[in-house]
Amino acid sequence: FPTRRSSDLLSPCASSLADLSELAADLRPLCSAELGIKYHEDGDLERSAWYLETSAKKNGGCGAGMLLYGLALRHGWVRLASCLVPVRAHLTNLSFQGCQINAELGFRYLQSAAEMVTLDLDKAAAAAGGRRATPAAQDGAKVSKNELMLALYEIGTSFRFGWGVTKDKKMVSLL
Repeated sequence: FPTRRSSDLLSPCASSLADLSELAADLRPLCSAELGIKYHEDGDLERSAWYLETSAKKNGGCGAGMLLYGLALRHGWVRLASCLVPVRAHLTNLSFQGCQINAELGFRYLQSAAEMVTLDLDKAAAAAGGRRATPAAQDGAKVSKNELMLALYEIGTSFRFGWGVTKDKKMVSLL
């Protein structure tokens, strides 16, 4: 996953949720991603962003967490006037709850999500060793393939609109 620079030490997500760190200590990254989704749906974007960040980083992170955290960073999912809106750059001086826009870091997390899922699929194929996979393994592979397709779509969208990366029509056509 993306390496941390000294400028990344202050999380782009709200940091007033330090009390959650004890609760998240025992959660697996995927559980944190599920909680991030739940809180996003409930409109608690500060807590959602915190759990998605935890999911993307804890114990190497998980692909789903990296994907969702990358999207949160790219769009700056926030709450303004009791509605959920992506806030574009010209509004970033407003007071808000959630996650500040950092499209470049978001793009790196989207890339990391695709890489992690690809590695997971490779490991699963190697573990099967040419044998037919169990139904549970087949379901896991299907979920991973769907995560990979979504990550690649979002990476292509980033290239198309120049979100966190220079616009590149050729790269869009390759994805």
